[in-house]
Amino acid sequence: MTTKHVLTPVRLTPEQDEVALRVLNAVDKLAGCYDGMQSMKRDHPRAEFRRKVWVRFRAVTSTDSQEPKEFVIEPWSRNLGRGGAAVLFPAELNFTRGEICLNPDAESLQWRSFVVAKVRQVLYDFWEYGLKFEGTGDS
Repeated sequence: MTTKHVLTPVRLTPEQDEVALRVLNAVDKLAGCYDGMQSMKRDHPRAEFRRKVWVRFRAVTSTDSQEPKEFVIEPWSRNLGRGGAAVLFPAELNFTRGEICLNPDAESLQWRSFVVAKVRQVLYDFWEYGLKFEGTGDS
């Protein structure tokens, strides 16, 4: 799906960006130690893809309202493959599906639908979200 810019994502502060890059380096280093464990589950390889992306999803924010709200965040991506991507954000978020925009700087945004395949806390209150693109066999 292609859309024009009309969204304002929740962005990281410059300090959070700095920490995010340290977390990305640490997570990649640890992933190298365990190389192959997660990739054996995937149909397609992942390549390093470090840039800010946009993630759009719906979630219930409080017990007062059961009506989901739409959110757009600007996390750092860690890797990308035909079947999915991994992103880091400094919050635990409760969502199971959404859309990711890999080209938020472009004039026309292109979105891919995903389901959340994996969530884990990594370092410094950052969380990694493994996103499986819908319509693929990869995670």
